[in-house]
Amino acid sequence: MVRKTFCSIKVLLITTLALLVVLVGVLVLSFVGVPKIIDSQVKSSVQLEKGTEQWDRFVELPFPLHFKVWLFNVTNPEEIQKSAKPILNEVGPYYYDETVIKDIMLYNPSDDTVTYKRKLSFAFNKEESGTLTEDDELVLLNPVMLSMSQLTTVLERMALGGCLDRIFPDRYNNLFIKVKVGMMLFEGYEFAVKHDDLGVACGIIRNKVIQKTANIRNIEKVYKDGKLYSLRFSFFHYKESPDGVYSVSRGVDDISMLGHIRRWNEAIQLPFWGRSISFNNDTCNTVRGTDSTIYPPSITENSELDIFNTDICRVIKITYAGQDTYKGVDGFIFTINENTLRNETEFAENDCFCVQQTLNELGESSCYLDGLIDLKSCVGAPILLSFPHFLYADDHYREAVEGVDEPDESIHKLYLLVEPNTGTPLEGKKRAQLNAVLRPANFLSFSEDLPQVVIPMFWVDEGVSLPQKYVDELNDMYFNRLQIAAGVKYGVIAVTLAAVVTSTGFLVRKKFFTG
Repeated sequence: MVRKTFCSIKVLLITTLALLVVLVGVLVLSFVGVPKIIDSQVKSSVQLEKGTEQWDRFVELPFPLHFKVWLFNVTNPEEIQKSAKPILNEVGPYYYDETVIKDIMLYNPSDDTVTYKRKLSFAFNKEESGTLTEDDELVLLNPVMLSMSQLTTVLERMALGGCLDRIFPDRYNNLFIKVKVGMMLFEGYEFAVKHDDLGVACGIIRNKVIQKTANIRNIEKVYKDGKLYSLRFSFFHYKESPDGVYSVSRGVDDISMLGHIRRWNEAIQLPFWGRSISFNNDTCNTVRGTDSTIYPPSITENSELDIFNTDICRVIKITYAGQDTYKGVDGFIFTINENTLRNETEFAENDCFCVQQTLNELGESSCYLDGLIDLKSCVGAPILLSFPHFLYADDHYREAVEGVDEPDESIHKLYLLVEPNTGTPLEGKKRAQLNAVLRPANFLSFSEDLPQVVIPMFWVDEGVSLPQKYVDELNDMYFNRLQIAAGVKYGVIAVTLAAVVTSTGFLVRKKFFTG
């Protein structure tokens, strides 16, 4: 009888110990193994491998981005040309659907890169634009004429003044022009047209205009019969041409580098920024970050995300700023701060973003005040970058004009809401404003008596709001798996724990309460 009892206790002890080992194994598998398995599946699903859904989405974004434009209508153009303070009226948004397709040039597993050109196209969205149409006529600053007044010498302006009516159509040969929105944004207007009535002198001036505008990104050359026929200006038509050649990491060798730009136009350094006295040129010119459509998984609150934007020829760094929920999905907010467009060095003249190529309102070569960056080295024209409504810029700029409301971070701030586990952008908005410097320039009637101010031309909001279909796919890819895994995990733990408790109970009862 004693031997039988001892055998029963021994069996129960072995069983209990075995169940404890199983419980430990289940706990390790549940809290370490399963998350690693899911993490591995997520990483494999977001890598850029041909034949996958991620690859297809990378090559052709399956839904349009939004591209919204607010224009600053000039209400007192004649008075401005007599030194009056500009009075503006903001009109917008004009809403466009932006389609993004990547033309794959090279798929290179050996160095874990894919090389491509981006093709963008824009379609006016009548419904989202409401009562606004592309046929609306506004009075807008004419950047071509502004450039002619600021990129020419005194002698060149004297010669140009006598040929304006032959080189520029009547309605476009002034600093402020009444123009249809669609024409100014994408269609464009022609000037410097080759025709028989130019004459020898104005033909020479036409060639000088072509030379002076050769590097302006918004001006394209129009050819007929293989010869240069005219020039065409628009704010955004250039965006429908490839903005360079990107080589980015596929994320197979190192998932943390997914989408990271390794080379742009076969270079790792940009040619736009810095001077001999600025000592942080590498900071401004190093190619890095993503093109804003793809990010690596496993983003944390300590992550810093770099966005490379060819419109402004530079990288914008965004950092963690909190959490928010988008269509039921929790995400991390990354955004700019008030120092993003401020000088990065103790002395402004030593900063690499202080290129001093566009003279300020007083006609002086200097760095601009906080919140403005000279873009001439980037776009080829005397244009300044700020955030909308001069957000985070020196108050001097907004107070110099009328009709620009105080900035509102909720409307004017650049930000990204990203699902951190998968790196999926849930919502993102790239917001920027382009401005010009007004100052007097002799021998061009439209610019001789201008006030000395910075005047905003327009601001844009370009970005993404993930459609519900892809939110559902994100849930299927990650969160539903987590829920299933959690259910199985806790179910198995409960069953195993119950077995351990039951076995332990029998063991205690057998040893201490039975003979």
